[in-house]
Amino acid sequence: MSPNEIVELLQAWVQERTGATVDPGLQFAQSELLDSFDVMELVVFSETRFKVSFSAGDFANPDFATLGGLARVIQSRI
Repeated sequence: MSPNEIVELLQAWVQERTGATVDPGLQFAQSELLDSFDVMELVVFSETRFKVSFSAGDFANPDFATLGGLARVIQSRI
């Protein structure tokens, strides 16, 4: 699965939750659509949907701040 396909699935999750589309390069904190609880639910969704696990250190990774970056992290673990 490519990062673009993963982004599409993550965007679908966000759109279902918020009714809006988030630019894959926009940081979650800047989007004002997702709060910290939503981001954690997105992480849980990602772990379940893509059968990956994230460590505490992953949350310090700047890629975790955007959908595009999160998709790249997921793709590297699949």
